[in-house]
Amino acid sequence: MHERDGVTVPCADAGILEPVGVAILDFLDRAEPPEADAWIAKARKTGSIPLLNRIHTALLALSAISSDRRVWLKSRMELIASQIAGLAT
Repeated sequence: MHERDGVTVPCADAGILEPVGVAILDFLDRAEPPEADAWIAKARKTGSIPLLNRIHTALLALSAISSDRRVWLKSRMELIASQIAGLAT
């Protein structure tokens, strides 16, 4: 577990721990990049550290199994990680 700005979130190293995380992973795995980008943009606008952490964890898990989208996945992980870091300060 990690605490960010008073919010406790699971460590990404623990993997996907809950059904909502599995649902996010499933969506991101099936969605075409434009659809996933639109959804990620909406999620980022919420500023919710727990939601962003779940998305980051799902992207991390997908990057381990999806070589054809690795560049896209990495760029989205960096975007989300940067936003989480900004929110936690």
